[in-house]
Amino acid sequence: MSSLTITIIIIFATAIVVAYLKATWRDRCLKDMEGFPVIAEMKDGRTVWGTLDLESSGLLLRYPKPYKSGSHFETSFILYRSEYASIKAIYRIPADLDDTLRKKRELKTFSSQSGFFVTVRKAVRNFFAAVRDAIVESMKLLIGQVTPKSSVLSGKEKYVNKMGESFVDYIGNSYDPLLEKLIGRRIIYERFEDDRWREYQGILRNYTKDFIEIINAFAPIVIVFSVKSGKREMLGINIETDGEHISLENGRQTPVKLLLEDVVTLQPGESAKIPFKKTLSIELNEEVDVIFPRSEAIVRHTVD
Repeated sequence: MSSLTITIIIIFATAIVVAYLKATWRDRCLKDMEGFPVIAEMKDGRTVWGTLDLESSGLLLRYPKPYKSGSHFETSFILYRSEYASIKAIYRIPADLDDTLRKKRELKTFSSQSGFFVTVRKAVRNFFAAVRDAIVESMKLLIGQVTPKSSVLSGKEKYVNKMGESFVDYIGNSYDPLLEKLIGRRIIYERFEDDRWREYQGILRNYTKDFIEIINAFAPIVIVFSVKSGKREMLGINIETDGEHISLENGRQTPVKLLLEDVVTLQPGESAKIPFKKTLSIELNEEVDVIFPRSEAIVRHTVD
C-alpha cells in the first residue's frame, strides 16, 4: 500500500471521527452546571439567567418565566458554541438552590472526584491532551512527505493540519500539569477589573482548554437588566415601577447593592424607592460556583 493511499485513508478516518466527536462533545466545566439555575454575564454588559441546558453545539438558558420583548414572549436564551468567547462568567448561587438541586450539586461536585473509573478516565484524557502537539506535528510531517508527490493533496496542507488539530482537540482537552495538581484545593484567582487585578478565593473544581471552574468562591455578580412597568420578582428581589419611580425590596438573605451614582445597599428585608431608569445595575455578594473563560481569570496562588 502506497504512502498516498495510507494518507488518504487517514484523512477520511479522521474526518469521520471528528464529525462524530463534534456531534457529541460537551465542555466538562459547563456540564457540571447543566440542569442548574445560573447567571451568565456577557462581555457586552448583558446579564442573562435561567436553567442551563447544554448541547455540543451550544447552550440554552431557560427563563424562570416567559419574558415579554416587544410583541412576543421569549422563553429562553441561546448561545452557540462559536459565541462562547463572548462569555465573561457563568455563576451558580448555592443559596438559591432547593434541596433536590443542592443534593445534585453535592453529588456532582464532591462525589465524582475519586474512584477507579474516574482515575482511569482522567489518565486517558490527560494522556491524549499531553501528546496533542506531538500528534499534530506528526501529521504535518506525514503530509509534508507526501504532498510534493501528490496533486490530490497539493495546496491542502492547511486543511489537513486543521483536521489533525480538530481530532486531538476533541479527544482530550488541553492538559495543564499545574492546574491538574490543584483540582480540589483552595486557590486564589485573579481577574482584571476596573483597570487593576483583583484577587478572590475559591476551590478549583475543573478546567478545560476554554474554561476554569471554581466552587465555593466569593465574587461579586453585577446584574444589568431593563426595567419594565408593573411588578416582577428577579432573583429574590421584588421590583415595581409606576413609570416615575422604581420600588425595590430585598427578599434575599444577603445584602444587595444598587449601583447608582451613589451606591445604595439594601439589607435583607429592606426597601428603597428611586427615580425611574430604563436600565438598572444590581450587585450581589455571596458564595458562588463560577465558570470563567481562561482569558478572564487566572489561578495565581494556593491557600493552606
